[in-house]
Amino acid sequence: MQIEIITKKKDLSLIRHEWNDLFVASSSSIFQSFNFCFFSWKEVVNVEERSQLAVVIVRIKKKIIAIFPFYIDHNSVLRIINDIHCDFCDCLLKEEVDFSQILSILRKRF
Repeated sequence: MQIEIITKKKDLSLIRHEWNDLFVASSSSIFQSFNFCFFSWKEVVNVEERSQLAVVIVRIKKKIIAIFPFYIDHNSVLRIINDIHCDFCDCLLKEEVDFSQILSILRKRF
């Protein structure tokens, strides 16, 4: 299992198709789609550019199996994109992952 953290908007754009593939393959809401999360980040969450993108991507054999659309707010709190202005926000999962590994990486990085 490989875990990567996307911190730049341009890098987030690069996984658009893979995100959409996982979105279509899972039981998800529109609030979990790439377009909704990307534009929420760009136009709502980070308007004042005081937050840090921290989207966690989990891969097995180079294939994305999980996406956690996180960011770190201006108070250094880990949050999910859309958590303030949407009724439903969550991660995308194709398989179970060990979330303790993700938290460990996030703690070291931020």
